[in-house]
Amino acid sequence: MNYQFWRLFLALDERHLVACAWPARSRRIAAPYFIFNTLEFGHPLKTGYDFWVPAWSENSQLFSFRNVSPQLVMVWSEATANWDEFRVANFFGTGTYVVPAFICLSVLGLPFVRMTAFAFNAFLAGGSYFIATVTYFYVDARLYLPIFFLLVALAVLPAEWTVLQPLKLRFSPSMVGVLTIFLLTCIGYPSQSGFQPQRNRSQVWDALNYANTKKRSPRYEATEEFSRSFRDVPGIVLSDIDPPYLNVVLPKPFVAAPIDNQHNYCYSRLWHYGKAEAVRLIQSGLGHAIPVYALFVPSKELDQDVQRLPQIQGYRWKRSEKSSTKGVTMTLTKNASILAPNSVSGPIGTTAR
Repeated sequence: MNYQFWRLFLALDERHLVACAWPARSRRIAAPYFIFNTLEFGHPLKTGYDFWVPAWSENSQLFSFRNVSPQLVMVWSEATANWDEFRVANFFGTGTYVVPAFICLSVLGLPFVRMTAFAFNAFLAGGSYFIATVTYFYVDARLYLPIFFLLVALAVLPAEWTVLQPLKLRFSPSMVGVLTIFLLTCIGYPSQSGFQPQRNRSQVWDALNYANTKKRSPRYEATEEFSRSFRDVPGIVLSDIDPPYLNVVLPKPFVAAPIDNQHNYCYSRLWHYGKAEAVRLIQSGLGHAIPVYALFVPSKELDQDVQRLPQIQGYRWKRSEKSSTKGVTMTLTKNASILAPNSVSGPIGTTAR
């Protein structure tokens, strides 16, 4: 009797183990993230944004019900393809995160859900994440991407049902309607693309033509031209092009740094880089016989940008003959006006003996 009771108890325990253990398991999974933030930035909820731009979070309440209204407005504009602001997605693509047809298909998937322990925990995780995000002070559709990924599991259910109906020789208006929404989801229509956003676009069509409609980045072309010309003579590169970007694109021996304090990382209170740091970096490189370059994207302000370059005693900046219309390269060379040992200075210059 006791043996059968414990077998039944263990069987029930195994079926409900996932539901009982999932919250604790989720905490264990998330713990390294919060531990890293605490060790690196001093608080579990602080990130690299707080390191580089501390004022953006210090002047706002991270979580507040006052943030719900602007968050919901953004979510609604995203779900109805009615957004009109420039956002990060415009840098890397058409600007769209999700299409309305996908939202409709996900909603249609709700009646197909069988409430198992796994489904319950999925809804619990998605719901708690949504509540935390909708009260967050920073409004950005990127923060909702984990929820969009969870919605894929819902959207699959009506799509699967629609595909199976014809195989069973069952046809109905609801099947045709769901199939239509599924096809619209696949082609990403209707949606918006670009900035200013254009309405009634297909994400598939715009994705296929994205490379043809976009010009190559002038910064990438300048970097590529520089790399091709100086690949065999690596050194220090000063540039207004973002240094992390340059350090990734250029060959490994190169080291990129800003020209002065006019860069994207000048707001940090813990890290500082200005003209004095640039001078020390150059002097350290020259002490080890490392070439020093300056890379510019051609512009109307090129002369002003060149004047910002650090001045090193005994050296001068000279425009490289390998400069082109894609990129302008300056090299730091020894000053030719330094007197030679066997020369004297006359009234109109230096005359050799």
